[in-house]
Amino acid sequence: MTDWRDHYKDRDWAKVEEWFYHSEDKEEVAILRDCLRQDIPRVKRRNGVEEMEEYARPDEVTEEWRGGAEILHLGELDAILDGEPDSALQEWQKARTSLETKLASYTEVNEVTEGALELSRRAHAEQALQMLGDIDQIGSWMRQELNPDERLWLDERDCPEFCALAW
Repeated sequence: MTDWRDHYKDRDWAKVEEWFYHSEDKEEVAILRDCLRQDIPRVKRRNGVEEMEEYARPDEVTEEWRGGAEILHLGELDAILDGEPDSALQEWQKARTSLETKLASYTEVNEVTEGALELSRRAHAEQALQMLGDIDQIGSWMRQELNPDERLWLDERDCPEFCALAW
């Protein structure tokens, strides 16, 4: 039995945390994450029609489990095991591709309602695609005004798919 298991049973979260930060045994770190995922309760959150389920936050569990919930909530085990999350640029590139595909499909289907064409799903999709193109153009102009060292903040802040293509 590795050292972390005794600390886990004792709910000595500081020692558990110290162990996983210095451990090179990814298999054991994964077991720790699985144990926390099993023991920390899940909470359903709802807002109108949207609902999601997630692990309870540290302020929603008993004192005994607060440190474990915090470890899980901060995502440090995920970062150790799964690597760093994608950058904003990478996330935007994935979302942009999905968004453009969906919008393009709306421009090709028959409208299910009647009336003013400018209020149709097709018109809204075409406008959204045009706006994405406008964002690309404006971003390109902004990049021309910045030196390479100053561009990173823009790449990570604004809808940056075009930066990967432009630079």
